[in-house]
Amino acid sequence: MKSRLLFISLLLLTAAPSLKAEPQNEAIALMTKVGGVLLESLNPSAGTPLQTTMLEMTVTSVEGLPADVVGKNLAIALRGPDHFRMAVVLEGREMIICQAGPAGWIYEPSKKFGLQGSPDLPRFSSDPRSISNSRPLQLKLPLDHEQLPFLAALVKAEIGPEFTFDSQPCRTLTLTPAEAARQAIGLPFEQVAITLGRDDNKMRQLGLKMGGGGFTGRVTRAERIDADDPSLWKIPSQPGDNVEKVAQVHLQKFLMNLLETLQAKIPTLGPPNGEKKLLATEGKGRLEQRSGTRVLFLKGTPAEMGRQHGTLLK
Repeated sequence: MKSRLLFISLLLLTAAPSLKAEPQNEAIALMTKVGGVLLESLNPSAGTPLQTTMLEMTVTSVEGLPADVVGKNLAIALRGPDHFRMAVVLEGREMIICQAGPAGWIYEPSKKFGLQGSPDLPRFSSDPRSISNSRPLQLKLPLDHEQLPFLAALVKAEIGPEFTFDSQPCRTLTLTPAEAARQAIGLPFEQVAITLGRDDNKMRQLGLKMGGGGFTGRVTRAERIDADDPSLWKIPSQPGDNVEKVAQVHLQKFLMNLLETLQAKIPTLGPPNGEKKLLATEGKGRLEQRSGTRVLFLKGTPAEMGRQHGTLLK
């Protein structure tokens, strides 16, 4: 799980307000300095003051993702190695996901609903002994500052030609991990493109390509702040909201499935042609084929829907 979250961390690579590259081997030097900033955010030294890295952006284009994501905002807060928060709009509704130390939570304001994870709760209410001893998520990188020069052997770094963005001269640093390294570490992204100001190297735009598509966004905030706001890591539920407590391991599995879905290469659906055919039924559930795509309908209790799912898709 740690390695699969590295792509989120890479969104924060240029959070420092000024990164100066050397004239020789400029792309590699800039990538190495960027990696140093990431290490400072994810692998803080013992005794150093707490810092939170903030990244906010507006999605400007997507590929292989829902078109209604364009124009929506994405906000990430990171305090390494075990605090992470992301607010994103999915299917028109805001969802906030947070990992704070050994526990985490998910909250959807529009539905007034949240899930609060706890490492002390059993996975199954019928089995009090089913408490998972899984380790909490850690965003620490498996390298230190002395190993940063090895990045050049794992990641191809390129700087594109200068262009104007927001009336400022800019250039794009493109990072492409070697396929062997990507498979070994489990990185879900295939390429990261970071548009930087030529004179100040502030991040202006960010692009990410994954197996299932990608997106580009205009960065509106990228900085590290010394102050740590405790309320940032608490679920922002309001009186009257329904917040249920669940075993923390369930939230961790949800995040893993979410990231795997983002990198999955799902074929584009064909155009609608009005075709509708019932393929099978099980209890209150059914499997249909609509315009060449199989559509599964489930209804009933969790046990009933589980049986329908297993029977109809076997």
